[in-house]
Amino acid sequence: MPRLSNGNWQDYTPGNPVVTNTTISSAWWNGTYADLGNAIAGSLSRDGLGGMRVPFTLVDGTSSAPAFAFQLENTTGFYRANPGDMRVSVLGADVFEWTSTAVTALESMVVTGTASTTGLAATGGAGNADGVSGTATGTGAGVHGFSTSTSGSVALVGTGTGSQLGLLATSSAANIDVARFDGYLSMASATNPVPTAGFTNHLTPRNLVKAWAYVLTDGSGGVALKNGFNIASASISATDMTVNYTNAMADTFYVCMVQATAASASPKTMVMAVPSTHLVGSTTFVLRNWTTPSVNLDPQTDSFAVELVVLGAQ
Repeated sequence: MPRLSNGNWQDYTPGNPVVTNTTISSAWWNGTYADLGNAIAGSLSRDGLGGMRVPFTLVDGTSSAPAFAFQLENTTGFYRANPGDMRVSVLGADVFEWTSTAVTALESMVVTGTASTTGLAATGGAGNADGVSGTATGTGAGVHGFSTSTSGSVALVGTGTGSQLGLLATSSAANIDVARFDGYLSMASATNPVPTAGFTNHLTPRNLVKAWAYVLTDGSGGVALKNGFNIASASISATDMTVNYTNAMADTFYVCMVQATAASASPKTMVMAVPSTHLVGSTTFVLRNWTTPSVNLDPQTDSFAVELVVLGAQ
């Protein structure tokens, strides 16, 4: 037995150590040679021949001298920091930590997918355990997604299954903002609900304002679009006003709500604004006095302030 259980060498006996002026016997040579051969056969090969037949154990090591390191960079490798705490150090600094309850990246972690694989896939545990949990500190974000300028690039995607949510944002109190959007919120791919669908505090494409406008006439044939969105232009004639939408509605079954005031009287008087023609790209309406609603007013000869809101599918 050339090695003890602790790995220390044990001389072959009998005959060792040898004595000066003693004849080397065949029994001594054969026994010692076989013992050395067994020791060499039981040692790891530097060229990777064979392999361990029992678990390979290491000294604990430290971050600056990892137990498993590299010949040309002996401050990079694996070591045992504490009971149940294994770490990776790079150039003497911890970058990853494994414990029985968590895997922790101690430096920034970059995960890159391929053309056919996801960069990072996380599945929540049983009960209410999250797949990914982000905690913000200071002004940093808990989870931050960046898209590129490539067409179709998306920073963050949440996909709901069945009646479950794709993305949930909650606040710590009723008066705390749930979400902040520093850009536009697109619902272009969302499906419009049927007219009989009932919703409570839900946002859908159909209950979004699709256009609004604040239009002034000057009483001399001039018309000015002062504010609004999705309004390409506004025009007037002797009998009516027309607003043209930048992006057309899906069909003519939409709602155009209009109110107007006339500057001909002091104080300004309310005017009836009655939509007369619904087209997918425009709405035309007439202006009438409340006291004589059968008579159309001429927007070319009076100053009107017209306010318009459009709801419907688009």
